[in-house]
Amino acid sequence: MTQPNSNWVERKVLREQSVTANAPDVWQSARAAVLSVCDSFNKFSADGSDADTEVRNGHFLQVSIRLKKQSGDSVIRRVAIQFDQRKAIISVTVDGATPKVFPIKADENHCFVEFDGKEITPDRFSEIALSDALYKKPS
Repeated sequence: MTQPNSNWVERKVLREQSVTANAPDVWQSARAAVLSVCDSFNKFSADGSDADTEVRNGHFLQVSIRLKKQSGDSVIRRVAIQFDQRKAIISVTVDGATPKVFPIKADENHCFVEFDGKEITPDRFSEIALSDALYKKPS
């Protein structure tokens, strides 16, 4: 991606161009990881809990998680995952709480999701986005 004689301004512009060009692909990888995790949750959930996914307009994914309580009742957790291409971010909101924001960044070699200032894989993104909603015991 970088040229040997480039300076920091040129590298910055190349990173920005990479984010603009590749953020949709990073989003698709993150979304695919979430869908895969929900499929696995449904496959391995022994207590009848399940996760239903709904993809809307290509930039929004709604995950509705039905968790069984010990009493036999269920509680529904809702996770909204949204890609903002203009800002190059993915926002994750669980049950209407304050969203977690995952910027999409690039270095000289590739584009990626970032969390807490570090590059994370799509699988790690799905874990951060869904683990509390899937496994935190409902009250």
